[in-house]
Amino acid sequence: MLRYVVLRQDYEFKHHIYMNYFTLCTCLLLIVISAKELHSILCYVCDNCPKITNSTKVQSNCRRCLLNYPINTTHPGTVKRSCVQSCPLVTWSAFRKQKMVCCKKDLCNSVDKQTHTNLFFVSALSVFVIAYSFISDKFCLKID
Repeated sequence: MLRYVVLRQDYEFKHHIYMNYFTLCTCLLLIVISAKELHSILCYVCDNCPKITNSTKVQSNCRRCLLNYPINTTHPGTVKRSCVQSCPLVTWSAFRKQKMVCCKKDLCNSVDKQTHTNLFFVSALSVFVIAYSFISDKFCLKID
C-alpha cells in the first residue's frame, strides 16, 4: 500500500510539472505571436503615384500597408499608397470600383497595380493550358 501511495504521488508530481511546462510554452507562444503582430512595418505613402520613385515617402510605425487603385482601366484614377493601423472593410459598391491590397510586410505596397490585376488571369490561363495538354495527350489517337 505504501508503494502505491508513493507511485501515485510521483505520478501526480510529474503530471503537475508537465502541465506547468505546457502552460509556460503556450504563454510563450502567445507572447511571440503578439509581438510579431505588434511589430511595426514601413510603408510607402503617396496620393497619386502609379509608380514608386526615389522621392516617394516612406512612413514607419505602421501596422499594415494599403494600396488603393481603381479597377476601370479606361479611365485611370489615382493610385494611393498609405500606412494604416488595420485593413479597412470594403462595401460592395466600393469593391466594384476600386481594388484594395492590404499587406503586412515592409514596403509591400510597392507593387505596380497591373501585377495584381493580371495575376488571376495568368494563373487561370496557366491552369487551363496544363489541364488541356494533359487531357489532349490522354485522349489523342495515335496513327501509325
